[in-house]
Amino acid sequence: MLSFYDPPLIYCAALGLWAFTNLEMAYAQLRVDERARTYVIASGANVAMTVLFTIGLVVFAHQGARGLLLGNFGASALVVLGLWWVLRRRFSLRVKPADLMAMLRFGAPTVPADASVYALQVVDRFYLFRSYSHGAAGLYAVAIKLATVVFVAVRGFQYAWPPLAYSIESDAEAARLYSLVSTYYALATGIVVCGVTLLGRWMVMLLAAHRFLGAYRALPWLALGWALYGLYLVFVVITGRARVTSRNLPAAAAGLTVNVVLLLLLVPRSGANLGIAGAGIALCGAYVAMLLVMYLLTRGLFEVGFEWRRLMQLTAILGGVALSGELLLPTHGPGGLLLRLAWLALAPALLLLTGFFHSHEREQVRALLSDGRRRVRAFRARHGDVEAYAEDPLRDL
Repeated sequence: MLSFYDPPLIYCAALGLWAFTNLEMAYAQLRVDERARTYVIASGANVAMTVLFTIGLVVFAHQGARGLLLGNFGASALVVLGLWWVLRRRFSLRVKPADLMAMLRFGAPTVPADASVYALQVVDRFYLFRSYSHGAAGLYAVAIKLATVVFVAVRGFQYAWPPLAYSIESDAEAARLYSLVSTYYALATGIVVCGVTLLGRWMVMLLAAHRFLGAYRALPWLALGWALYGLYLVFVVITGRARVTSRNLPAAAAGLTVNVVLLLLLVPRSGANLGIAGAGIALCGAYVAMLLVMYLLTRGLFEVGFEWRRLMQLTAILGGVALSGELLLPTHGPGGLLLRLAWLALAPALLLLTGFFHSHEREQVRALLSDGRRRVRAFRARHGDVEAYAEDPLRDL
């Protein structure tokens, strides 16, 4: 794909695939068992070992890309082995055919769908490198890395959302929760995307070399793409609850098709000549198509009353703030940065002034803040029983 031949590097990547796959399974088991302390220790150990191994292999052993991969994947592999020992009582070689078939009926249809979704993360980079420009592919890669500021929130949502969504037995209550969660997920990630749009140039200048400044052109679209992916996860849970996971595939296939078509229309000089910005727009278009198809395929199976008015209000305000700020405000210098930060502050103010938040939601926020201050005062009065709160942070609820 990239005109690069290095078999040991591929072996390192294979180790990473094995390590991350098994690490996700082990982490999932810890979440099911509600072993928060073990989860935190394992995650912290993984990060610490990754940093130490990577510095040792890259800086001192001069292993370059191999050292980078081995430092990351080797640490994860060691954590996997440690968690296997911790979870050894969970392993069994006895397979119940009925349970296995039920799992396959539920999970097997999601495999091609997930493969199609994964292809969305590859096809744009492949097209840029092979058919447009190597330099553009490099800028796009930088933009993808910086867009992880949104992906961090999406990954947390990806871990926390399914256990909560599936734990609600009443379909009516679940539908109300799915609607509310979708609204507030869009609010949280939308504000971040708005901030990335306004401050993208300074993010690139802070975190990358000056020659990569052009990456800012794709950054807002990639951030928006990650945010839309999180909304796609809401519909994945809906298909899982309705036990129609086979409907994930048409949506994913539609998204992949739209992505390819938009890449051909928006990126090349013979088309719209938008370059890496066009690739980012194509990714967003793909996720919008996926969301639309998923909604059409699931609305008759599990009705969720999405808050369309609030979602449109949110889109209009955040989109307006981002677009107007990008067109009207300076694009360089400390003055431009300060003006854009002030402009970003308009977003929550406008949401509040236009009645986005319901009165009972505002009251709940005030009650939570008051309760939080009370807990902090009580915590300090007891001289901070840190260990107890680490074990059970919700013990007083």
